[in-house]
Amino acid sequence: RVANEWTISDEADGQIAEVEAILHERIKPGLAMILEAQRALQVYPRFAKKDAAKLENLHDTVLKDIKLGLHRCRGILSSSLLYPKQIAKVLHALRELRLERTQHQLYVDELANLRKGERHPSQLAKLVISKQPFPKPIKKGTTVTGADGEHEEPTLVRLLKAAKTSCTPQSNVRATILSNDTKKGEETFSGGEKPLDSDHYASFFDLKFAKPTRLNIAHLFFEVNLKFHHSDETATTKTVKSGPSEPFVVITNESQWGDSEGELLRRSVFTDCESVTWEHLANMLQVHFLRSTRQDLAEPVRPLSLNDLNYLARARFNNRKRVHKDDYDEFWKWFGLACRRIRHQIPFHSLWMKGYVFGFISREETEKLLSDQICGVFLVRFSETSAGKVVISYVKHNSSSKENDVAHLLLAYGPREAPKHLQNILSQKQECTHVLQLDVNFLQLGPFTRVPKEHCFKDFRTSSANHVPLASQYEMDQSILP
Repeated sequence: RVANEWTISDEADGQIAEVEAILHERIKPGLAMILEAQRALQVYPRFAKKDAAKLENLHDTVLKDIKLGLHRCRGILSSSLLYPKQIAKVLHALRELRLERTQHQLYVDELANLRKGERHPSQLAKLVISKQPFPKPIKKGTTVTGADGEHEEPTLVRLLKAAKTSCTPQSNVRATILSNDTKKGEETFSGGEKPLDSDHYASFFDLKFAKPTRLNIAHLFFEVNLKFHHSDETATTKTVKSGPSEPFVVITNESQWGDSEGELLRRSVFTDCESVTWEHLANMLQVHFLRSTRQDLAEPVRPLSLNDLNYLARARFNNRKRVHKDDYDEFWKWFGLACRRIRHQIPFHSLWMKGYVFGFISREETEKLLSDQICGVFLVRFSETSAGKVVISYVKHNSSSKENDVAHLLLAYGPREAPKHLQNILSQKQECTHVLQLDVNFLQLGPFTRVPKEHCFKDFRTSSANHVPLASQYEMDQSILP
C-alpha cells in the first residue's frame, strides 16, 4: 500500500440502502396516497378546503423526502469511491427521484389550479425521458441502441399526468434534435416517431442519426399531441413536450470520438462548478469508461480497478482532494487516447478484457512487479509520457551484471496501427516469452499468471510482421521515460 491511497467506503452500501428506503418506503407510497386523495377531492359545488389542507401537508412531506434523497445521492457520489455496481444503484435512484419530483410537481400544480377554481384545472401532463443511453458520442448512421452492444438502454419516454387529468394521445411521440448545427426542417435522424403504449411509454430503440453535429453538443426533445377530456364533456387538444435529453455528439469517424467524449464527460462532472472532489470525478470517469468500452455498469467484465484509480489519482492529479476543470483538461489529453485505444481497436479491447494488458501502471511499479519474475516475462502498459502509446516492459538477462533487468520498449506507432503491430512486434521479440496476465479484480492488483504469448496473441497476428516501426533505441536511452 502507498501513502494517500484512496479506498472504497465501508459505509456506501448502508447509505445507498437508506436512499432506496426513502424512495420505496416513503416517497412512492406518499405519491400513491396523493394520487388517490387528489382524485377524490371534492371541487363542486363547494371546494373541500380541509381535505386540500391535508393534501398540502402530504405534498410538503413528500417533497422534503425527494429533496433528501437527491441530496444523499449527490453526497454519496462526491464523498466515496464506489464499486461499479454501487454507482449503478445510485444513478438509478437519482433517475427515479427526478421522475418522482416531476410527478409530484404535476400534483402540486393541479392542486393550486383547483384551489383557484380554474375552469379546466387538470390540463396537466408532461413527457419525461425515463431512460436514455446518453451522454455519449454517436457515430453517424449507427443505430443508437446497437452502438454499444447488448448493455445499452433504449431511449424510453414516459407520459406523466396529474391526478384528475384524463387525456388520450392524438399522435405518435415525436423526437427532435437541437444543436448549434441543426437547421429547421432538416432530416437529421430516422426512427424518431413511436406510439405511446397502454402504460404510457414510448420506446425509441432504433434511433439512427443521419447527420453529424460537427462536434457540437446536441440534445433530444420529445413531444406528443394530447386531447384533454374535461368534466363538462368538452375537450381541448394541446402539444405536450419533454425537457432535453442528456447531451450527445454525432460524429462521422472514430478520430472525433476523443474530443467528443472528453467534452461530454467534462459536462457531466463539472455541472455549474469549477472543481469537484476526486471521488466524484473517479465515479463519473468509471461510468463513461464502461460505456465507452461497451460494458454493463452493474456487471462489468473489467472496469477501472481500484489500483487504476489510485494510479490516476497519483500520476495525473498528485492525489489532490479536489480536481479543477483545467486539471481535467490536461488529464483527458492523455487518458482519452488510452481509452480510445481500448474502445476502438477490437484486438486490444479483447486483450484488455482478458487481463493481458495491464494498462494503467507506472514504470516504477512495473519494475517492482517484474523484479521477481523469470527472464522472458513481460507486461503491456500505457506510456506515461507519450499519450495513447503502448510500452512492453520485460525481464531480460544483463550479461554485464549477470543479473536480470527490466527493459522497456516504446511502440512508436500511431493510434490506428496498434491492432496489427502489437502482436507482430511480440512475435518478433524473442526475449518476450510469457505475458503476465492479471486477474480482473476491482479491489486488488493480482494475482498474476504467466501465460505463453502464443496462447494469448495467436488469434490477432497479421501478415505484416516485417514492417513494424519500433523505437529500437528506447531500451538504451534512459532519458526517455515512457
